[in-house]
Amino acid sequence: MQKADKLLADTAKMIMASGKCILLCCRSVADHFVALARYQDFSTFRNMLNELCNCFAVEIGNEYSDAYPRLGIGVYRIDKEHPPIQKMVEYANLARKSLRTNTTTHIAVYDERVYTQLIRAGKIEQSMKNAMAQHEFKAFIQPKYNLETGQIVGAEALVRWIREDGSMIYPDDFIPIFEKNGFIVELDFFILGEVCRMIQRRLQEKRHCVPISINQSRVLLQEKDYVKRVADILKKYDTPPRYIELELTERIFRDDLTDLAKMMGELRNLGIRWSIDDFGTGYSSLNLLKELPVDIIKIDKSFLDETESSETSKIIIRKTVELTQELDKTVVCEGVETENQADYLRGIRCDMAQGYLYAKPMPMEEFEKLLDKEIYG
Repeated sequence: MQKADKLLADTAKMIMASGKCILLCCRSVADHFVALARYQDFSTFRNMLNELCNCFAVEIGNEYSDAYPRLGIGVYRIDKEHPPIQKMVEYANLARKSLRTNTTTHIAVYDERVYTQLIRAGKIEQSMKNAMAQHEFKAFIQPKYNLETGQIVGAEALVRWIREDGSMIYPDDFIPIFEKNGFIVELDFFILGEVCRMIQRRLQEKRHCVPISINQSRVLLQEKDYVKRVADILKKYDTPPRYIELELTERIFRDDLTDLAKMMGELRNLGIRWSIDDFGTGYSSLNLLKELPVDIIKIDKSFLDETESSETSKIIIRKTVELTQELDKTVVCEGVETENQADYLRGIRCDMAQGYLYAKPMPMEEFEKLLDKEIYG
């Protein structure tokens, strides 16, 4: 505890010492802080604090090998006319709560937009459990295609929240909230169960199946009984592990990989495959290939988007494909939207493609019809 207390005390001191514009700074919870500030140019102020957070994370990483701070600062800007200090701290804390756990953003400043977002987040939290009970969460499926044959060889399961009145709440609006309050654990397991249920039914009906990937959140991976619950779901639906692929987003890999590699290995020994999404956007992509038992690499859409204007992006994708295949792993390129992109990927012998050029995410029953049509005509 003394080590943690010193780390937090050092953080507050560094924030206060970062400039005369910080008038008050205190810890709110864990490694998140609130600050009252007076500044003229927000961009300069934000860059200063972001640089501070990045530098501090490096210093702490060097001094404390087992510490992985993810600093977040909620700020209230003090104008000439302002509310009492207790209210300003409350507003700064509201800004802190608006920070998302799955981004590298360190700073949030209170404004009316933050207030509106938090009101909406509160309504989402109030209705999430009832939404689960009323079957408003649906598994949508997006196919993956073999670039040489054009056949469906896999798919990705994505969650959609469709209200009783037919309106949709988009994942970007509810996933960050569920990651914060922990409800993402039950949602991730629910989607896994829905996929296993479909595979079980299709196998019983002697219909063709393909491997389906399911996203796994950082919060879910931290569950102590994670491996057991995954295995139990597969057993419940008598699902052959070869049809299940668990997908991790590269941006979540910031901590020590030892425990994660062990956990992944346990499920891989059962026959489940692992994939890394958004490959190339994280902190140490090559290290992940070395340290983790990964089977599939998904190249981030951002590289593909730039291939028509950037020779560098073309080289990155081509060399990633070559390296990954030499390591006996499968390569998927996501976000394929044009024939030119598909032609380029075929030319460099990328294994699979996923994107709107082929199919958008669709309800599970529509995916089944599409798969049946391709196999049985």
